[in-house]
Amino acid sequence: TSWIINNIIHSKGGLYNRVTTQISLEPFTLKECEEYSKYRNLSLSRKQIIDAYMVIGGIPFYWNYIRKGDSIAQFIDSNFFEKNAPFRNEFKYIFSSLFAQPNDYIKIIESLSTKKYGLTRKEIIDDTKLIDNGLFTGKLEDLINCGFIREYSPINYKKKSVIYQLIDPFTIFHFHFLTNKTNDDNYFENQINTPLINSWEGLSFERICLLHLNNIKKALGVSGVYTSVYPWSCKKDLDNDIYGSQIDMVVERKDDVINLIEIKYTNRKYSITSQYMDTLEKKKHDFIELTKTKSSIHLTFITLSGLEENSYSKEIQSVITIEDLFS
Repeated sequence: TSWIINNIIHSKGGLYNRVTTQISLEPFTLKECEEYSKYRNLSLSRKQIIDAYMVIGGIPFYWNYIRKGDSIAQFIDSNFFEKNAPFRNEFKYIFSSLFAQPNDYIKIIESLSTKKYGLTRKEIIDDTKLIDNGLFTGKLEDLINCGFIREYSPINYKKKSVIYQLIDPFTIFHFHFLTNKTNDDNYFENQINTPLINSWEGLSFERICLLHLNNIKKALGVSGVYTSVYPWSCKKDLDNDIYGSQIDMVVERKDDVINLIEIKYTNRKYSITSQYMDTLEKKKHDFIELTKTKSSIHLTFITLSGLEENSYSKEIQSVITIEDLFS
């Protein structure tokens, strides 16, 4: 991908202005993975499709390895953890095939894999010790064009610089589970419901939501409205009436509305307690105080099965479910 972009599409030599058509071949969406699964008679539920997407993304080549009758955990173990599993060393092969000199790209990816919300350009350079020049800029652009990372700017961002964030599900899975080798052929199945799996599921589901922003915007009724999407956090500062907050996703809209979105990976309806409602109000307070926004704030949830109806769920303006992500 990077070679095509640099040597053909952006060619300044004999191929300049000779490209007649560009086709950006994107990974399958959740809906397209569902259609492909039906075509192969895999009988996967939408929850199972999301579970697989959190590992292999929307790459059809990897989806072709899912066998009839296997659970997603069995698919993961047989293709990642068994002896001679086909994808056990796939990460290094991907980068070797995409980039002629992959080491610097891998350094950038490794740096970003340690930070949920991403890093600035300077932070990446400080961490990787790479040289800050045009070649480094090109490497960041290559990783964006190849779908490994994205760039975003939070509201009122003072440093006048974007943040780079790792979003590729396959790469995130690699750094969570495959950097430490194991001889357990059933490693993933044996880790189910452990903190290791649970933390990865929450993070990876957030990335799936980022990869399906069009579905989220459609569910919010703002498909045609320009939006800026980013996570947001602040440190506790009780002297200035700041509680300290983390917000999974902020959708800042041009129609003077901002959705503060909580993302919950649970197959049951999520129940908002009085304590959690207090936490949501503190997050809303911190965001308004520190950003000085004049926009209307809408508390929003993304869960697989929606919210349990109670007195607190009525305070939530929008709820996005698995059906919206597959629309």
